Amino acid sequence: MASLSRELVFLILQFLDEEKFRGTLHRLEQESGFRFNMQHFEDLVNQGKWDDVERYLSGFTTLEDNRYSMKIYFEIRKQKYLEALELQEKTTALDILTKDLKVFQALNSELYEEMTGLLVLDNFRENDKLAHYGDARTARALMFLELKKLIESNPVFLDKLEFPKMHPSRLRTVVNQALNWQHKLCKRPKPVPEINTLFVDHSCDNDFPRPNPVSAIAPHATGASGQITLPILQGQQNHVVYSQNLPMSHSSYQGQPLTTSLGLQSAPQFLNLPQGPVLMPMQMSHMAQPPSLQAMQQQEQQKRVREAAFVGSGPAQIPSQALQRPAKVRKQKDAHIFGTPRKSYATEDLPTSVILTLRFTSQPTTISFHPSNVNYLLAGDVAGCVSMFDTSTTLRLWSQNMSALVENVSVNKAVWSPDGSLIGAAMSSGRVALQAVHTNSVAVLGKPVEVSAHEGQVNDLKFTTLSSEQLVVVTCGDDKLVKVWDVRSGQMLYTFEGHEDRVFCVCPHIKNSISFLLSASRDGTIKVWLYGSTNSQVDFKVDGSYCTCITYSHDGSKLFSCGRGDGSTTTLFEWDEQHGTIKQRYTNFLNSTNDRAVIDTVANRFIVTVDEHKLKFWDFNEPRMLFSVTLEEELPPSSQVCFNCNGSLLAVLGQSKFVKVLASSKDAAHLMASRKSDGREEPEHVVSVEERPLEPVQDSPHASKEVVTEIARPPKEHSFEASSSQITDRASCTSRLLTDGDGHGIRYLVYSNNGTGLLALGSNATHSFWKWEKDGSRVFDEAALWKPSPSAVMQNDRSPGSDDAVACMVISRNDSYVLSASGGKVSLFNLLTFKIMAAFMPPPPAASCMAFHLEDNNIIAIGRDDGSLLIYNVRLDDVKVQVKEHDCMITGLAYSTKHECLVSVSSDAKVCVWDIVDDKYSKKDELKLQSEEAPTETETKLTRVSCMFTASHDHLLIAQPTRLDMVSMPALESSASWTPRDSLQSTITSACLSCDSRQIFCGFRDGSMAIFNVGNLAISCVFHPNVLGEGLYCTAIASHSDSAHGSQFAAGLSNGHVLILEPRLGGMLLWSEA
Repeated sequence: MASLSRELVFLILQFLDEEKFRGTLHRLEQESGFRFNMQHFEDLVNQGKWDDVERYLSGFTTLEDNRYSMKIYFEIRKQKYLEALELQEKTTALDILTKDLKVFQALNSELYEEMTGLLVLDNFRENDKLAHYGDARTARALMFLELKKLIESNPVFLDKLEFPKMHPSRLRTVVNQALNWQHKLCKRPKPVPEINTLFVDHSCDNDFPRPNPVSAIAPHATGASGQITLPILQGQQNHVVYSQNLPMSHSSYQGQPLTTSLGLQSAPQFLNLPQGPVLMPMQMSHMAQPPSLQAMQQQEQQKRVREAAFVGSGPAQIPSQALQRPAKVRKQKDAHIFGTPRKSYATEDLPTSVILTLRFTSQPTTISFHPSNVNYLLAGDVAGCVSMFDTSTTLRLWSQNMSALVENVSVNKAVWSPDGSLIGAAMSSGRVALQAVHTNSVAVLGKPVEVSAHEGQVNDLKFTTLSSEQLVVVTCGDDKLVKVWDVRSGQMLYTFEGHEDRVFCVCPHIKNSISFLLSASRDGTIKVWLYGSTNSQVDFKVDGSYCTCITYSHDGSKLFSCGRGDGSTTTLFEWDEQHGTIKQRYTNFLNSTNDRAVIDTVANRFIVTVDEHKLKFWDFNEPRMLFSVTLEEELPPSSQVCFNCNGSLLAVLGQSKFVKVLASSKDAAHLMASRKSDGREEPEHVVSVEERPLEPVQDSPHASKEVVTEIARPPKEHSFEASSSQITDRASCTSRLLTDGDGHGIRYLVYSNNGTGLLALGSNATHSFWKWEKDGSRVFDEAALWKPSPSAVMQNDRSPGSDDAVACMVISRNDSYVLSASGGKVSLFNLLTFKIMAAFMPPPPAASCMAFHLEDNNIIAIGRDDGSLLIYNVRLDDVKVQVKEHDCMITGLAYSTKHECLVSVSSDAKVCVWDIVDDKYSKKDELKLQSEEAPTETETKLTRVSCMFTASHDHLLIAQPTRLDMVSMPALESSASWTPRDSLQSTITSACLSCDSRQIFCGFRDGSMAIFNVGNLAISCVFHPNVLGEGLYCTAIASHSDSAHGSQFAAGLSNGHVLILEPRLGGMLLWSEA
């Protein structure tokens, strides 16, 4: 019961937050002690409301609880004291000292006496320990970071920092469910119930309150699993099984369920969404759809909708030089027939006349029209290939093998992404492949990327968006699972389990700003899922058949399904979303074969499919079939059909290695007249695909090889590996060039830890700092060179003759301090003021690399050019450890908290692992990585041997001038290696891991760059030297620090500029095999 009370408090907290009752919200947080609001706490600290800070904190912990709590209170009161001194409010400061800080005197009397001495100073910064104190605002921000760490480490705050995951407006949902339940108990339920109060139970039977219905309920009729089966409505044979474990059921209820809803009246009731099926009499402003979700919904519908007016797009634009040929003008006329806008769409506009037959050498298995071009048709086949055709020119624009890793596989489904920049293929091998396509779709970019998605076959695949930024692909397979994948990274986001048979079809959808997903399996069960929920929201099933296709009309108002039956009853249905029941049964759909029937809709009015070897058409509103069409060449008993984006063309999959393209009788007549004007009178144009050249340079301006050469083929001296994507110019990426005007080459480059800044160290020992707001996507618009004042500069100490010295730099975890060296002393800078805080360790030997301890910002590991390693305490200005195991310059350092060790690597590729026990460092293991060819002296000077842990700390990246290694930890064995060869034979100049440890970004001396997959060091993408510019090469490279921008990296160039790159989604997919 205590747990339920706690959960009730969280429901109330969510309600208060949504209603913006902020004061009451935070008061309840404090008094209940259930949830510590870190954001509210930060706001109070930044505003300097110290009494409110302690009052809020007192609801969760007291000063005496533990040492963490004591430290928290001390830091708060110390800051309060210092601010009073800074304002010269000595009386207030004395009061704080004698009342608030007095309690700490017994713990540290010397510190208390030192703080007392500050009262007599005109400026407390005269105290050496406070010399670096900035302004109050900066000090509060730094203090909060320290408080946050203490709070997160404090066991008192366990389970109080994270708000439980729940759907929005959950309290209203619970109230609505209760009202709905009470309404079900009404003996004479009204179609539109009147809800005037929540203070008493609802009843339609009379106007006065009735007793609580709980006492009158019959024993609940639940199944063995606790699920409740609602009664079958009259005239319907299907049923809905709700997964929610409701406390009771009224077995005798036979009334109609409510059809109205709270605020969002058209949302599907079976989704169990926040709007409950009860009409409230008042208007609730909070139920308005959030603009961001509205924008997402509109974006999704704009990508999929085929409006009734059918304002279609024409074919892809033909180059002007090609228009001089008469044949090209004719083909453009043919294309215009199917791109002509229509004001209405009637039965006679349905495509029923064959205008084109495409014949294949391998049996086609799937077809899909381009989402915006009316003439581009995609077809996959049993040989694992996907090809694209221009139906206006009858030319095959390109063909791509979608499975480079597995032979003898079939493409079960091939679909376009909403913007046409990607093609997804579901393979019979259990893999999913994505292929990037050029902007105008006339050529592919690189090779497809693959991921092992399901055991057995992948049966269906669909693209959708979970937010305005995140494109995902949904898959299903023979393993009875439904999975959701992030398209950019290939990471699996969700897995939905619950089907008891093979899943044949998925249908992602957005309705009333709610993203959800439907899936259908071989046993006839359709499940509805919400992203982030592990259980299906509702299951409904049609007995005696199984479902092979579910789809919405393109305005999202109607849901249809079809499948296989016994041959005597129809299995083509429209579903009533409000009830989760069958609304319409369409007759004459009698599929009883094992073929997977597919339906498509057009004009938000008509349904079409193949059944009994015929094309069959239905009107949405009529259960009887409108008509059927028998083609001269027999169709299979059941097959796939697909409309183009404006409904003017219909493609039908045949069983004898052909695809038929149909148009309306009127359009077919126009096409025939056009062909006659060109001397061709055949009513149907037949094209044998195998006889068509893949590079029809003389016949088509869209010649695939010609276009691919123009877009992606670099000069011969840079012929990259065929297995990698190729980026030949900056137009294929989102990019931003950053300059500071000094022209000195970049020696070191690093992103700030919060992802809103980029710091570069030049060969002239001067730092450049670019900043932007909020997140990594803003860098392309807002990045600007930043200085606290026009004259401020951060420049390292330089010793005579140190022009070629190795530069090194590292930023503290709170982004406030920078340690840097350029052959001279090590400099400690304040990144907020650019002021030098300290300079220490003059050469020789000179510092060559540095690393902050992961748990203590005051501890720094420093490698030097004589092979010695120092562990230095900045606060105490003390060298704690000094060891030497390397024979030459240490060039890389990396800490690991998981293995409690420090790894050092030297320029001769010797790797040492140092155990850390009680602040003592002892060598545990070492490894010498030998390259096939030893690097030259020039290569050694050009490239530092670096090391970097993956996010899991299970592997270590070692980058040498002539080799990359992934070293497994703690075994310290090379698990994968790569050496420059074939297309990439130049020296490696710099390399680093992406922040999510899925990719490696690498620069080369010839100006090229590459992206490797971490797992096997396979090249996933190559950047041609043209991307950087003629004669330029990457001297330093850094990856973005936020996993949300895992594909973004920065390249420091030899001319002193910095180029930030983020490959576009359509140009490259950064997938790595799990």
